[in-house]
Amino acid sequence: DMNIHKGLDSSLRSECWHKRNDLKQVIKKHEQANITVIGVDLPRCDMDGSYAPVQCMRESCYCVDKNGDAYEDYKVPRNSKEADDMNCRCARDQDLISQIKEKSEVMKAFENYKCAANGNYQTKDIL
Repeated sequence: DMNIHKGLDSSLRSECWHKRNDLKQVIKKHEQANITVIGVDLPRCDMDGSYAPVQCMRESCYCVDKNGDAYEDYKVPRNSKEADDMNCRCARDQDLISQIKEKSEVMKAFENYKCAANGNYQTKDIL
């Protein structure tokens, strides 16, 4: 993450990158003072600097949009199979489609599709 944005002027870096970097600096300062830091969850950022679809904090993992805003319906326990397999593609796709004004019939049908609890597409055996 740091290497990708290394050459960029700090004003061009994303909010996700700034939050991640700020937390890393705090952790580094504590470690230099021989203070062990536990339980800090760094934001996960995509290559373009936006928030990665899956974020984890404390006991939960959840789906977020590119701005880091959580989708309310997609949250699972952190140490679960659902969290291990979580990719939030369905939640993100539904969000994108909801923003399109002129929808095709397929898009309209997809708006009613129920994503899995972890924001993924349902597996075939559930459909």
